[in-house]
Amino acid sequence: MIAGQRRPPLSFWIASADNRARVGKVVASQIARLLAGEAKIGVRKIDPRDIAVLVNNNAQPAGIQRELAHYHIPSVVYSAASVLRSGEASELLRVLLAVAQPTNEKVIRAALATEAFGFDANALENLTREESAWESTLNRFSDYYLLWRDQGFVQMMRALLIGEKVRSRLLAWRDGERRLTNVLHLIELLHAVCVENRLGIDGLIKWLARQTSGAGEAKEEHELRLESDEDAVRIVTVHKSKGLEYGVTFCPFVRKEPWSGAKEFLKFHDKDELVLDLEESPEHKKIQSREELAEMVRQLYVELTRAKHRSYLIWQESNRKSKSALAWLFSDEGSADSFLEKKGESNTSPRVRDAFAGSDSIAVEDLPEDGGTGFVSFPSTPSHLTPRVFDKEIDRSWRISSFSSLISGRTEEPEAPDYDRLEDTVGFVEEPGVAREGIHAFAGGMRAGTCLHLILEELDFADVSQLRPLVRRKLADFHFQGFDDVVCDTLEKTLRVPLGEDSFTLSQISCRSRLSELEFTFPLTAFTTARLRKAFQIDDFPLAIDRLQFAPANRFMKGFVDLVFEYEGRFYFVDWKSNRLGMDSASYTLVNIAAEMARNFYNLQLGIYAVALHRYLQRRLPGYDYEKNFGGCFYIFLRGVDPERPGNGIFAARPPRKFIERLDKIFHGNS
Repeated sequence: MIAGQRRPPLSFWIASADNRARVGKVVASQIARLLAGEAKIGVRKIDPRDIAVLVNNNAQPAGIQRELAHYHIPSVVYSAASVLRSGEASELLRVLLAVAQPTNEKVIRAALATEAFGFDANALENLTREESAWESTLNRFSDYYLLWRDQGFVQMMRALLIGEKVRSRLLAWRDGERRLTNVLHLIELLHAVCVENRLGIDGLIKWLARQTSGAGEAKEEHELRLESDEDAVRIVTVHKSKGLEYGVTFCPFVRKEPWSGAKEFLKFHDKDELVLDLEESPEHKKIQSREELAEMVRQLYVELTRAKHRSYLIWQESNRKSKSALAWLFSDEGSADSFLEKKGESNTSPRVRDAFAGSDSIAVEDLPEDGGTGFVSFPSTPSHLTPRVFDKEIDRSWRISSFSSLISGRTEEPEAPDYDRLEDTVGFVEEPGVAREGIHAFAGGMRAGTCLHLILEELDFADVSQLRPLVRRKLADFHFQGFDDVVCDTLEKTLRVPLGEDSFTLSQISCRSRLSELEFTFPLTAFTTARLRKAFQIDDFPLAIDRLQFAPANRFMKGFVDLVFEYEGRFYFVDWKSNRLGMDSASYTLVNIAAEMARNFYNLQLGIYAVALHRYLQRRLPGYDYEKNFGGCFYIFLRGVDPERPGNGIFAARPPRKFIERLDKIFHGNS
């Protein structure tokens, strides 16, 4: 009932060819009139959630939603469109590219220009002119990169959303809920892909790039999610509306013509089989056309039967004949074949007018004017929620620790690989006037260590054909110039140097037999220096317990093992070190390395990593036996590896089983 008067339940509007562009505006205007006026369903006033706009494809909702927004009418889209084809997916790809290349100012500027960051051309220019502000921006992207690299994709995105105020910026848009829903959906999808396929940074970016380009496989979980379940007009595809019912429906696209876009192979059904005809015979084309018309009739039936109380249909006239389902139903042809042979119908509008002239149930009218009536949204009644009372005590004695936090006396720190963070804490005296050469002239510090670690993580040890382009790219990312040959030479030596009693080399280790940056977390119960002293009463691994200062506490030890690999049934771990011990490889003797291990508490790190791998293998390797399967470890000081000095730059160890078991018990809280 509208304005106290009963209206025909079906309104058939005919839009002339000149008025087709106004269809979306008219639909939004009529919906605004229904909501702002006295339209009722039974005795209650009509609500936005009572209304649905039915569309044929995933491209049509955007225009309808935009027109509804002019009247401040809330709307939600039910669509089979993929979130991976959305604008938010393309923009997220630009953001991830910037995070993955934190030293590439060009891609960072591209990321800042996205709606998530909200910079326009003027703001970008002002930012890049302010040196301190620009440097701060670059540092933030470096932090996001390290967070992704160290703690994973989800942790990085959570920090980015908060740090860059992405949620509030997106919600400021008129369709902000849609944008934010897409972003959160994308984050969830990408996290699942990371876990399922064990993708690193580059792998995830490549996957997303394929998906946004349309090359990826479409899946149900990729479909756009409903941005809100509030009181809103539903915009839904006819396909999605099957089996559903709405109070009022608007069907602005009942003139659905057969597909005339990119040519596809001719497909049709022969009994219960799908046939692909590469020759495209005339007879088979007729069968395909009949099937297509029958499907359009079925869809029109769905469209006409979704409304419970009132429906608005809009027929859009055109200068061309129509081959749509409605044109066929109102044609005077006796069969579908004759209708199709006729190439369509041009008199649908007058036939519709004649068919329903004088009808009390169906009103056929010209497309009405739009505008004039606005919709004033009304505040929804807030839900009064009462939180449950938490009356338990939280044990706050537990904290996350790492090897670096233990030896530095800090109680907590970010869970990240150390990347030779300690290498400059104890320096060496340079001889005046003596120039460094080769890898010894390469920069020191955490940035250099990070660069070398990332190269080794991505490098296929068994195929060094990609070594040079990989080194060139990584050195450029970290702004190291002129060291391509030096770094390539050092890494090639590292892959060829004999290791262990079997004298195997890392070049024999395939990608399938290794894990890079193996993350681990395990509890440390009542962990104290006194307990550590009991474990390290062994000559091979001296530990200056008195230099360690940390309070007794319950902790979770978290860390990342640079490399774990398997060779002939034995498992080993490697820790890469880029520490500077001297001016040339002669400074990296076993004696000097052992001193460096003790000085920087690397023996404690070795014990922690060994226990972590021991526990990992106990859970993952059936029939695991330490003596049989635990091969040992290698601390490889990259600057000291020298084929002319066997054993140089490498600290190799295989802790005794009793030592590992004792340390394992101490970590468990057993003395």
